[in-house]
Amino acid sequence: MKNLQNANLIGQNANLIGADLIGADLTKANLKGANLTGAEMWGADLTRAEIRGANLSDAYLMRANLIQANLIQANLRGANLRGANLREAYLNMANLEMAVLDGANLKGVFLTKANLEKADLRGANLEGANLGEGANFRGADLEGADLRGVWHRDWQGPDLRGANLKGANLEGANLRGAIYDHRTTLPDTITTDQLASLILVESPKNEMDSPKNEVDNPQNEVDNPERVWFRLAPNEMKSPENEKQSWLSRISWGTFWILFGCLCGYVQMV
Repeated sequence: MKNLQNANLIGQNANLIGADLIGADLTKANLKGANLTGAEMWGADLTRAEIRGANLSDAYLMRANLIQANLIQANLRGANLRGANLREAYLNMANLEMAVLDGANLKGVFLTKANLEKADLRGANLEGANLGEGANFRGADLEGADLRGVWHRDWQGPDLRGANLKGANLEGANLRGAIYDHRTTLPDTITTDQLASLILVESPKNEMDSPKNEVDNPQNEVDNPERVWFRLAPNEMKSPENEKQSWLSRISWGTFWILFGCLCGYVQMV
């Protein structure tokens, strides 16, 4: 086993691109800002390691131990963390876009403003995770994930547009203010109160596939989740019946103004 316990490998000059760190002991190591792109770190022990701002894109971290590691603002885009242990790790503002986290332990993890867009979180354990504010799960696969007791600050919930939560456990989860759309797959076990606390929005047409239905809310509010502070009621959605009533209303008003104009013309002639 490679023993780099308490090692100091700070900064962008610490070039560890593609490094072989399989099974290495990096407990409490300082890797702040280091470049670990594509590094092979299977089974490595990074317990309480300082990895803030490091580049771990496309790194191999399967079954790695990252308990309470500081990964704030780290780049983990496309990293493979299958089965890794990230319990109580700090992932605030980290980029986990398209990362593989299936079966990973994320219990009690901190995810304020973390980007998990299109990440694979199937079967992951996020029990008690702190989503803080603005966590991005757009297009993420959370099928069968454990989301019991997840919580966040009420003023900005997570973005769940296009996410797959089929079979996810939402027992005791705080979803107030979470954003979702018609592409989002919600679990059958979601409670009435949880569903009522979600915010349904219209997705931009150039994102993934077009939504099955459309809702009446301004496009500029859709593009900026921070400006969306309303929940659409079912009767606010378009339907053939509502469309028909809308046209009848327009025809009625049109007829009224035509008759009014004729009457004015007749009065002038008289």
